[in-house]
Amino acid sequence: MNIPSTPGEVTLPSVEAERVPTTTRPPPRQHPYSILEALRYFAGTDENLIWGPYYERFRAAQKERTGWRPWSLGAIWDGIPAASQTRPGRLAQYYNWFTGRDPAPTLTVTPLRMRAAVDDQANAGPTTPRAFDFWQQAVSMDDRSPSQIDFSQWYGREKHPVDYDDDFYTANYRALYERLCDFCETWFGGDVYLQDYRDYDGDDDSFSPWEVPMTEQFLQYARMVAHEDAGYVDWKDILNDPAHRKWLCVGIFSQIIERKIFNQLLFGAGPTIQAELDRQDESWVLSEGFIRKEGRRQIARLSLQRGLVPDNFWNEVDDLAGQTVLVFQPLFMLMALSNRRTVSQDGPVFWQEVHTILAMAGYFQVCMTVSPSIFHVLSASPGARFQWGEETHADQRIYDDSKAFHGSHNARWGVLARLSLDNNNNNNNDTNDTNDRDRDRVNRLSDVAADYAPLPLSDGEYRAIDHQRRRGGKVMYAVFPKLTRYTAENVGEIYDDGEMPATWGALREEGEGMRIRILSRCMVVYYQGLVHSPADQTDGAPLDDHLDKIERSRMAGGVLPFFKHHWDVDGTAARSLRWPLWPETVDIFWLYWLLSLAVTSVLRRAYGPPPPVEQRGLWATLLFRPLAYHFFEAVLYLALRVPGLSLFQGRYAWWQMQGLVMASDWIMVLLEPWRGGKFQFFSYLAALLIWLDQVIVDTVPRLVEALSGVLRNGAVGSLVDRTAAVFTAVNGTAGN
Repeated sequence: MNIPSTPGEVTLPSVEAERVPTTTRPPPRQHPYSILEALRYFAGTDENLIWGPYYERFRAAQKERTGWRPWSLGAIWDGIPAASQTRPGRLAQYYNWFTGRDPAPTLTVTPLRMRAAVDDQANAGPTTPRAFDFWQQAVSMDDRSPSQIDFSQWYGREKHPVDYDDDFYTANYRALYERLCDFCETWFGGDVYLQDYRDYDGDDDSFSPWEVPMTEQFLQYARMVAHEDAGYVDWKDILNDPAHRKWLCVGIFSQIIERKIFNQLLFGAGPTIQAELDRQDESWVLSEGFIRKEGRRQIARLSLQRGLVPDNFWNEVDDLAGQTVLVFQPLFMLMALSNRRTVSQDGPVFWQEVHTILAMAGYFQVCMTVSPSIFHVLSASPGARFQWGEETHADQRIYDDSKAFHGSHNARWGVLARLSLDNNNNNNNDTNDTNDRDRDRVNRLSDVAADYAPLPLSDGEYRAIDHQRRRGGKVMYAVFPKLTRYTAENVGEIYDDGEMPATWGALREEGEGMRIRILSRCMVVYYQGLVHSPADQTDGAPLDDHLDKIERSRMAGGVLPFFKHHWDVDGTAARSLRWPLWPETVDIFWLYWLLSLAVTSVLRRAYGPPPPVEQRGLWATLLFRPLAYHFFEAVLYLALRVPGLSLFQGRYAWWQMQGLVMASDWIMVLLEPWRGGKFQFFSYLAALLIWLDQVIVDTVPRLVEALSGVLRNGAVGSLVDRTAAVFTAVNGTAGN
């Protein structure tokens, strides 16, 4: 290796492709709080608190604009006319609201259909879909019933052919990818830097848009499709920068399509057909692949009859569209706040575009299912080395910037490394003038050199460190999956020894075999990563580490728990107690239990023993509890968990247990004569045991005895008379 030399006057190369700082927008207008709003704010129940550093801007938007509310499933369904769906009655709706359940509607009619806007594309043939020009605006503002694509007009056919050619799959797969990129550029790209819209003008390094909680599904998919470029584009920059945010959202949406649509045996199949497909797939799991696919294809074609999509296709698209909208809802709201969109006007358009893309992907999956070919969908792995034969650049500019940035820093390290070598070598000589000159150069660059440590002290160290600093292309975003087609050819055409063809090429073309075609390579975005470093170490940290850092910064004093805001599955804001120091594998019930034990111990030490049971209020019952209560809770909870019962589970398990304990405590008031001493635990269940004793030992035997006596009495003819006689006999017996 040629080690570069350092001239007498050191000048470090300039840093290329530096990230340009942006300008923070003016703070929002301050609106006064009403008494109720102030109480909700300090109690932590203000729904806008979930927006964290954007709280004031969201509050101002709600005060100054109309129709500015986060979407929930209920809000989406309410936008669909009642005539177009089957929904539960009003009583059931209140029950669903109380329990947090908000089921998706079942559309009963097709409100309107999307048709090709231009008919002069008919000469394009059935291979290319007739995409209308203004597909992003094809939605009714008054009726959020999703418009459905008329595939028969879009493709010019009423039923599927025996098979589709490669051009059909390539063109439609490409159209789906381009439509998805347009969607994410429109709604999540643009020129919006989220850090410019926060409430305060602080340090950009300490701020992260991830402080706004995203949905759990969004985080799950983000872990699977993205990797940070450590030192250049960190996790906070991925969500802040419009170019990176776009590709993150494209990757997340493509994962939803792959896992929820492409991985299905037949997307949109009804329960009966789906059960038959599952049975066939399990029964033939050890059979040859093309045989299994042929059986699946025949079942799918029988279910389609003369149609293009299964019976349950649009219901599946409707449900998946609603779920996908909720996955992106927090980020959609942030973008709407930044570019002055309104939820009431732009929300239905966003909903419709999601529905259209999912319908296109669902139809493509049906076309793959009815083909005798086998299709393989494979996504790239973030942080993996580049594979030119398997992957294609989605955004060359991002990779060029990363390569220029890290290349310039590597050049600066080379200058400092050479200077470090010269200084160390001259220290071993007796030339004082040379030592003073090198020492002066080192002192002038000491602040910069600290950012490039470690610096080598020998040629061997230089070679070792330089080897570890080498960089190459790595996957930063897994944008869109690869599509490969496997087709059986010349089935049954097997040559024996006496009929072998003259050349291997003839055997390959005429003999039985399989043809493999790559219809689309993986679409990825690269970064210039460390070649010899694992993906989740020096080359970049996982998303969970960044989120954990944000949570730890919220702990008062670095140790106390806090209430974390999050999104429920129905899209509503919620909060729960969070303590990052608490192990994830330990049930959250024990955190509440330990906190309750600590509070009870402090109160008993400060105020003495608790008041009598009949004088306690609700809070006294919860807080002034003897240690025997805590022991009873722990034993009861373990007794319920060990057998694997489903009682008292989830983040509200401790509060459910308190309901049981308070009920037992109030029963003690009614059982005062039995309280005290070593029978205190027995008194918790005494009322229940007494009631069971009265029912099982006294009332039931008397009822059976009276019933048998009445049935033996032939004078009682009718069932009504017998029933009256039974109650008369029971009352008479009980009175004796």
